[in-house]
Amino acid sequence: MDLFTSIFLNKNKEWRAGWKTAFFVVLVIILTFFAALLLQLLPKEYQQIPFAMLISAPLASWISIKYVDQKSLKSIGLLTGEGAKVIFVDCLLGLVAGAVAMGVIALLIIFYGGTFVINQSLLTEKVIGFFLLMLAVGITEELQVRGYMLRVISAGFRFGQMSIQQGFWAAAIFTSIIFGLLHFFNPNASFVSTLNISLAGLLLVWPIAVTGRMYGAFALHFSWNWFQGGLFGFPVSGQAIQNSIFVYIMPENATFFSGGAFGPEAGIVGLMGMFIAALPFWFIYIRQNRTLRIFETQFEQIQD
Repeated sequence: MDLFTSIFLNKNKEWRAGWKTAFFVVLVIILTFFAALLLQLLPKEYQQIPFAMLISAPLASWISIKYVDQKSLKSIGLLTGEGAKVIFVDCLLGLVAGAVAMGVIALLIIFYGGTFVINQSLLTEKVIGFFLLMLAVGITEELQVRGYMLRVISAGFRFGQMSIQQGFWAAAIFTSIIFGLLHFFNPNASFVSTLNISLAGLLLVWPIAVTGRMYGAFALHFSWNWFQGGLFGFPVSGQAIQNSIFVYIMPENATFFSGGAFGPEAGIVGLMGMFIAALPFWFIYIRQNRTLRIFETQFEQIQD
């Protein structure tokens, strides 16, 4: 293989990971643009970018997997053929993990002087809209960052004698840093919030690594965000929530602990919540004799 060709293709004559990733990102951007135009037909609250990405992210993933990698959705932990019961259990674990973690966070913040009062001006349609928005965010962000890209970048990080496992965790750290940086421009963001969001990215890799499927990560991401903002009224990654079930009144002089105006994800309490959210999948990991299923189902001995 000549030097020019080797820039684009690996020794297996496949696109290199960087080109696959670039193609996927550009494809998501293009499809999101056209999906956003399509959503102009819907009410204004459903014209937001996450709803457009609910069309573009799955479609871009399918196109990249089928026509670039020539594989099936099973290669990113979707439609694995293990049945509805398995999907239900993964989703239930993710939902419970996010709900319990955020409940503990709320209790700790009450201890530090925060208060929650019932929202008297609650609008049901706004609650439903936020619920659907967080569902869209949970699915699309996982598909984009920890779906196709994570698997592709894992191959790209396998230099020299690096193992599949080393390449995967290097890619997990890399994509989690990208995930954190994507939130850096949110309102009230800081170095600490960016670091914590990056750690949250690793938390969301954990269900995927343990089960070899994406459903637990979808559910955990959605549950974390919805209980954080939709129920307790915390800011979600710096975004203030107007129509939550509870109105959150921040404790004074406890920003380092509570996360301040960015929300719990920027505070010590957020790190504690992440630890709690990881536990259900840790128990699955122990039950599987400390086996990470992703290495049994989705990786081949191919270096980039």
